[in-house]
Amino acid sequence: MKQALASSLRQSPFLNVLSDNRVSQTLRLMTRPTNTLLTPEIIQEICQRTDSKAWIAGSIASLGSEYVVSLKTVNCQNGDTLAQTQATAANKEKVLDALGEAASKLRSELGESLVNVKKFDVPLSHATTSSLESLKAASLGNKTLHEQGSEAALPFFRHAVELDPNFASGYLSLGKMYNNSGQSERSNELLTKAYSLRERTSERERFDIESMYFEHVTGDLESATRVFREWLGSYPRDRAALGNLALIYSAKGQYEEAVELDHESLQLVPDVIGYINLEWVLITLNRFPESRRTIQDAFDHKLDAEQLHFHLYLLAFLDGDEKGMAEQVAWSESKPEIIPRFLTRESAVAA
Repeated sequence: MKQALASSLRQSPFLNVLSDNRVSQTLRLMTRPTNTLLTPEIIQEICQRTDSKAWIAGSIASLGSEYVVSLKTVNCQNGDTLAQTQATAANKEKVLDALGEAASKLRSELGESLVNVKKFDVPLSHATTSSLESLKAASLGNKTLHEQGSEAALPFFRHAVELDPNFASGYLSLGKMYNNSGQSERSNELLTKAYSLRERTSERERFDIESMYFEHVTGDLESATRVFREWLGSYPRDRAALGNLALIYSAKGQYEEAVELDHESLQLVPDVIGYINLEWVLITLNRFPESRRTIQDAFDHKLDAEQLHFHLYLLAFLDGDEKGMAEQVAWSESKPEIIPRFLTRESAVAA
């Protein structure tokens, strides 16, 4: 019997079944042939990578002249059985009727069971790696990046490439974290490593790798712009492409265009990186009140990062607001890893 993946619950007991095409795409991201035999172990991993909820398996066994049809549903995240049922067919001609009976029983049970399946906290990224654990580490890194910024996310991406030394997107993300932290030499080494592995990746990953390589390693902004436009031609609503193309426009002094793209990016995904990019461009344009409102909007969304506080410190300095500067220094004092960088900023102000 064919096994199926239930990717989401629409209305109990109706299921949204994962398509064969999506299964094939996921197998490619796992670096497996698309005709790979779908064993329970493989299905469980596909299930997790696609953020599905459950997978359904069936079997038919002969018992004398009768046939027993069995169905069971398995939780994608922990492998627990959610529901199972059997039906008996008196002969071969009645097997389809028995299957229908078993399916009806299973649907009834699933209506309650799937509602109680706890959603996985971190949907897995769509990235090419044979290691599920490496993919999980990178996905935790992405979640942390969007909520807390680069410094907090860096250890997750470092662990991802330790688990899979051929994980191109892991090196890319780690390179981005070092770049965001001002460690450009280390960043360029990692981006170059990702570029050397780009043929092992999906189209979207390759766009991301090539654009970052041209922008930061070679400094070829025109080639980076070309890749971003090709990327958006294939994926018009891709948040990463929009946000990074905005950075290119900023580097080229096209700040109004950058603001427009940053706004569009935040409408798709209101994450901390998007807020940092937007408020910084607004500072560049001397639109200080708008920049402050943007930072406050990030805080209102329960998002926080060192750069937001540094830019509040900068805005206070530009206004001659010593109290505002002191508030941001006080914030940094509870975070030992950040204190040295704030001391550098304070010394620059004193100088």
